[in-house]
Amino acid sequence: AATASCTAQTAATSGLRHSARAPPPCRTHRLPPCQTRLAAPRAAAPLRGACQVADECTEEFGTCDHRCRSTPTGPACSCLPGYLPDGKDGRRCRAVGAAKLLYSTQAGVRLLDSDTEGLTKLKLVKFLDFDSSRRLVFFHTATRQVGRLRLDRPAAPAEILMRDAVLDAIGLRLDPRACCSTWVPDAADARNNSGGVGVLLNVDHGRGLAADPARGLLYISLWCGARPGLYTLAHGRLRAAPAADWRPGAPDRLALDSEQGRLYWLDMELRGVFFRQAQRRAIWHMGSGYDGIPLGLAQFEDRLLWSDLRAGAVYSIDKFAGQPLKLVLPPEHSGSVLSAVVYHSVRQAL
Repeated sequence: AATASCTAQTAATSGLRHSARAPPPCRTHRLPPCQTRLAAPRAAAPLRGACQVADECTEEFGTCDHRCRSTPTGPACSCLPGYLPDGKDGRRCRAVGAAKLLYSTQAGVRLLDSDTEGLTKLKLVKFLDFDSSRRLVFFHTATRQVGRLRLDRPAAPAEILMRDAVLDAIGLRLDPRACCSTWVPDAADARNNSGGVGVLLNVDHGRGLAADPARGLLYISLWCGARPGLYTLAHGRLRAAPAADWRPGAPDRLALDSEQGRLYWLDMELRGVFFRQAQRRAIWHMGSGYDGIPLGLAQFEDRLLWSDLRAGAVYSIDKFAGQPLKLVLPPEHSGSVLSAVVYHSVRQAL
């Protein structure tokens, strides 16, 4: 009965897939989504978005390691770019290649991992972000330039997208679906490949920025002003991010783990690292005792990394336990790190 109802609902809503009033396709409440099977012809194409909610497939132990996809025979596990299935059941994923750290100094942008080190000619880069699908690095410099460069040609000149237009940006985040790089100065702007600039929203005293393209949201942290805290921006409207049992401090740099649904931030008043589930109100405290001036926050696997202006170094902390640890960088870069971003060296087609 659940399968028949699910199939009927999918057929009834197929023409309303893009309607705001259309109900979620193929949702039943008699069986958990990860156990519902779809009645589909053999060799049929996967039903996108049908009977599959990633959080419900990954929140329990023993289920998918990364993400759960809907197929004609039911939900199945799959791995993120840079990972391969590991184990007989296909539920676990193992990393291939190497996790790389891209960081900027006063002299240039450096690439550091276990087996490779490179140098670009960019100087005084304040913010970095990485486009894993096109292998592009987007940057914003202290000289008010926004541009991009290719990692496979680090010595080639960078492509400048904007000059002398961003006065005091607080972050740089890429929307891979719209091919936009977004930053938040006193008025938040969005820049796309065609060169257009659009004002998203006027904000005062912004400190951090994180993009969630899958949900169409921007997370913004406001440090000063009448209402400091975390906010979400969607469709031009700014709303306070839900929180409970948490006194707003001075939230600074942000990082979003979209697969686990976690938003991380450094709090400069409470002197700690915090996170919360994107769909929940609870706040968790990870570590304390941090006393610095962060310039960027990135996440990779079970680690969080950020660069610090005061120490001129890059720090790392385990997402689940431990205190911040200073990463060992080449001696000539000690005291000059401006920003950092983490990415994976292998891109695997999904």
